[in-house]
Amino acid sequence: MIPNNNLSPLPFYTDLSKQNHRKDYAFGEIFCLATPDRKILPFQIIRTHRTNAITSALLKNMSGVTILSIITEMNATGLVVNQYTADGYDVIVYPGILPMAITTPEGQYYLQLSDGVETWYSDVFTIIRTLDNFLKIEYYDSESLAFQGGRVDFTNLFKFHIYLNTQLGRPEYPFEEQVENRGGYTFAEIQTSEKTFKFNFVAPEYLLDAMRLIRMMDFVTVTNKADEYSVDTFLITPKWEAGGYLASVEAEFQCDTVIKKTGKGILGYTNGDYNDDLNNDFLNS
Repeated sequence: MIPNNNLSPLPFYTDLSKQNHRKDYAFGEIFCLATPDRKILPFQIIRTHRTNAITSALLKNMSGVTILSIITEMNATGLVVNQYTADGYDVIVYPGILPMAITTPEGQYYLQLSDGVETWYSDVFTIIRTLDNFLKIEYYDSESLAFQGGRVDFTNLFKFHIYLNTQLGRPEYPFEEQVENRGGYTFAEIQTSEKTFKFNFVAPEYLLDAMRLIRMMDFVTVTNKADEYSVDTFLITPKWEAGGYLASVEAEFQCDTVIKKTGKGILGYTNGDYNDDLNNDFLNS
């Protein structure tokens, strides 16, 4: 059995019929997976171990017509096959950092890869010339994550990144305190104030599959326009809309915004003793 699971924001399938918009409940609607001009989002594909290199990379439009052969450009910008012979599989890795020497109009495309034995088809992505108003999430780990039949390969400083059509807004401010009651007064022993950043977006199943890794990563950065946040914790909460094609997602994260105070509240002294008559003390001051 093959689990319906995806770990790259740009997923790949062995059959075109598995593309998200081809699912019965999607009714042909295509999610806008934002992609920078002249780039392909970082991705990884796990295959059975063999020595074949990737020999073909075709950029196709929604009619299935080949727009460009970009195998040379992808090889030049970091496409590799990391072989794990002892484990019986390989990981096809594309870092998606450097721009390729291609010119492509804005629009919807998918990528077809082949190693001469097997062929993979990406889901549909949308090339957008300017992504300045999109929220960017970049995440990676200090070591590879192994799972049954494969791994998420973080060698050579590989990083995933996602562009979402949303902005930060409406933060929350969690507050915790430990108190002690003495003589009718409440003394705060420890007070902790935090700030939780929030944003909302819509996403299909394959993107949420990939984003569930973010909370597990050692390094997560959120960029909102010119502001960059180094993330400590990250959480997504999806709520599926009618039909099941897209989920409305609430996302939240915390950074190093914690303020902690130990001890609070000092009663006045009179002749070395506590002055318990606070009302008279106030009137006489």
